[in-house]
Amino acid sequence: MPLIIPEFFIEQDEKYIIIKLKLPYVKPTKSEFNMMGKQFSFFLKPYLLQLTFNEFLKDAEQPAKAVYDPEIWSLKVYLEKLNIGEHFTELDMIGLLMNKKSKKNKQFKGQLIEVIESTNDKQESQNIDQNQDEQQEGYVNPYCYGFNNQYKDVFDDLEEELYEIAILDPKQIAKQDRKSLAFQFIQKQFDKDTYLYDLLENEQVDEILIYEFKFQQQFNIDEINQISKLGKREYLIENKEYCLFGIIDILFAFLYENSLFQGDLNLESAITINQLSSQFQAFYIENDLENVLINNYQRALTFPMIRSFEICVKTKNLLIEVLQNKIQIIKILLAVEGLFAKAKPRNYLNLIYLQDYIVWAQSIKEEDLQTLSKQIKKLKIDKSQLQLNIPIIENEAIQQFQE
Repeated sequence: MPLIIPEFFIEQDEKYIIIKLKLPYVKPTKSEFNMMGKQFSFFLKPYLLQLTFNEFLKDAEQPAKAVYDPEIWSLKVYLEKLNIGEHFTELDMIGLLMNKKSKKNKQFKGQLIEVIESTNDKQESQNIDQNQDEQQEGYVNPYCYGFNNQYKDVFDDLEEELYEIAILDPKQIAKQDRKSLAFQFIQKQFDKDTYLYDLLENEQVDEILIYEFKFQQQFNIDEINQISKLGKREYLIENKEYCLFGIIDILFAFLYENSLFQGDLNLESAITINQLSSQFQAFYIENDLENVLINNYQRALTFPMIRSFEICVKTKNLLIEVLQNKIQIIKILLAVEGLFAKAKPRNYLNLIYLQDYIVWAQSIKEEDLQTLSKQIKKLKIDKSQLQLNIPIIENEAIQQFQE
C-alpha cells in the first residue's frame, strides 16, 4: 500500500509548534514520532509526514503532548521548541517544509521508508541542468521558453498539440519576435461588435462587477498533495523580475476568468486562461510591468466570453490584494494546474510553466510581492494604450446612438 500524506495544518504559540492531523479510520495509539534538530517525522500506516522547519525543535521520540478527537478524526500534536519564545517562519509554505533536505534523517524503529524520485522529475532536472550549463557559459538560446526560459525540446513531434495551445512554434520563432506576432494575432481576433455589446447591452457585466473573490488562508488536502508531488527543485534564476511578471500574467488571467464565472470554473475556462496569458499562448512575457498589464487588458478584451474594460480594472485591483497573500497566489497557480491537467494538451503547460512556478513561488520574498503590489497600484491603464482603437470605436457608437 502506498504511503500518503495526511491532511494537516500548522500553528504555533510561544512554546509549541502545533500540528493538526486528520487521520480517518486508524488507531492513533500506533503512531510513531521523531523530532530531531529541525526535523519532524510522523508515521501511522498508511500515513507518512516528514517536515523540516527553519528553526530547531527539542529532540524527542514523542511529542510533548498529543490530543485525539475521535469525532473528527483529529490528532493534535504539540512539538516543543528548542528556544521558547522563538517565532518559527514559513509555516504556511508547506511545500518548503516537506521538501527540504536534512543532513541527518533518523529512521523509524522497525520501519524502513524509501523515498524515490519520479522519472518525470529526473527528466525535468536533466533539462534544467542542461539549460543552466548554457546560461553559465554565457549562451542564451533565442528559441527557449517556459519558466525561467529553461525548456526547448518539449514540443518536438507534438505539432498538433502545440497548435492547440499556442499560435506559434517557439523553435521556429525567436523570443524577440514572438511579441509582435502575438499582437498581430490579437488585432485580428479583436471584435468591436462583441466589445460594444458587452459595454452597452450585456447586463451580466454589472453582476460580475459586484462579485467578491473569496480569499482563503489555508491549503486543503488536495492542494497539499499537489505540492508534495512536485518534490524539491532548485533554480538558477536568470531574471527574477521576469519570473515575477510571469506570475502576474497568470494571476490576471485566472482572476479575470474567475470573475466571469463567479468562481465556478470549468474545462472551457482552461482554454480561456490559456488565451489570456501571453506565456501560455505565445511563449513570451513583457519586460516592463506596465506592458504586462496592457497585454493582460488587450487579451481580456479579445478572447473571453465577456470582454469588459471595467472588469479589467476590477481584476487589476483584485490582483493588488492577491499579491499581498502568498498562500492565495500559490492556490491560484494550483487551481490553474488542476484545470490544465484535465484539459489536454494543456497539461504540457503544467510541465513547462505551472509546476515550476508553484515550487518557486513558495520561496518568493514577501517584500518582493509587496513591492509589486505597490507598483501596480500606482499604474493606471488607459484605453488608448491598448492600441485597439477603443476610444474611436466608443465615440462612433455614441454618435450612431445619438443619430
